[in-house]
Amino acid sequence: MLGSLAAVELPRHPRWPPGPRDSDPLQAMLFARHRIEVPIYGWPVPDRRWVRVSPHLHNAEPQYRFLADALREAMA
Repeated sequence: MLGSLAAVELPRHPRWPPGPRDSDPLQAMLFARHRIEVPIYGWPVPDRRWVRVSPHLHNAEPQYRFLADALREAMA
């Protein structure tokens, strides 16, 4: 069986030590600027961040390129 979710580590955020229920500002920024809805969370330690994507049949490569470009822009 193959899973249809993937977690990709993002660069650490030096000024954002999240609480256990805090959301990452990057997640809100992606939605506000690009209407991208993707979970970003700190795990297993708070200063490590991950984005979780669903590489499945209902998603296409251009969508992942769009996400990658938006992430690069937001983290610059």
